[in-house]
Amino acid sequence: MAKSNMTPEEQKVYDEFTDMFQTKGWKKYIERVDNMREQILKSAPFKIETEFQAGEMRGSINAFDATLTLQATIENMVNEEVPDQGEE
Repeated sequence: MAKSNMTPEEQKVYDEFTDMFQTKGWKKYIERVDNMREQILKSAPFKIETEFQAGEMRGSINAFDATLTLQATIENMVNEEVPDQGEE
């Protein structure tokens, strides 16, 4: 359930994300992403030879982290206290 101050479009998007997060496919995808992230972290010290490679590795980890925290990010955005127009 979302907050009442959402527009109908925002509510629709929120509901679509919520539905997706409950699927077996999403849960399997998150497991796979988490495993890939862990593999990179374990192998990174042995594979990084240049600053460029370190940057690539960091970018991959950041992308994995964004995916792994997507559900929490969406939930936090919805649960943030947004003042009504009349409040300051």
